[in-house]
Amino acid sequence: MIGALFDIDGTITTRSTERIFLKWLIKKGHLSYFKVMVAFIRFLLSGKFRSYSDFKTNKMFYKSFSVSFLEELGRQCFHEEIKSTIRSSMRVEIQKCKSENLRTIFLSGSIESLVKPMVEYFEADGYICSRMAVDHGKYTGHLEGLHPYGIRKKKLAEKFAQESSVNLIQMACYANEWQDRHLMEVCGRPVAVAPDALLRKIAIEKRWEIIEA
Repeated sequence: MIGALFDIDGTITTRSTERIFLKWLIKKGHLSYFKVMVAFIRFLLSGKFRSYSDFKTNKMFYKSFSVSFLEELGRQCFHEEIKSTIRSSMRVEIQKCKSENLRTIFLSGSIESLVKPMVEYFEADGYICSRMAVDHGKYTGHLEGLHPYGIRKKKLAEKFAQESSVNLIQMACYANEWQDRHLMEVCGRPVAVAPDALLRKIAIEKRWEIIEA
């Protein structure tokens, strides 16, 4: 192996970082329930909502936040809330990779403002995440490019690997849910972390490594 891909939400952390962040924003008064409701209605009316995976692309909650301000809020939330949800087993695995001079790449459908603090904390070598469009220094709430979820996560990882002159067959892949199977199947060492029922079944059938917690 020359490196490892680590899914963040549910794999490195026990919970969704974006759900933690939205609740934190409301608690701190940076976001209201009314704005969340409006964002949800706008998304429904946009005609983009056809499945659960489409729902995960809704980032209208962040519309009009400045890039710098949301990055600062992301760092605050990471240290106050998200850091405590990091699995001890993943700390061990990430540090093991770094001690062996393996490249560590983090993946998440969460926004860059939440992924960057995690990357900085572990001194990871790169990351793939949701990227929002920016207009005059403020987020529009619309995504640019593919949302890293399901088969799209695999496509983005393949693009990253090609641009970095890396072969995914030489990479480990740590992930926790059935939707991650597309990416795990093209990596040389798939590792299921606290897997959901469907991923557990696949992992057992294919004799992938399983980390329970």
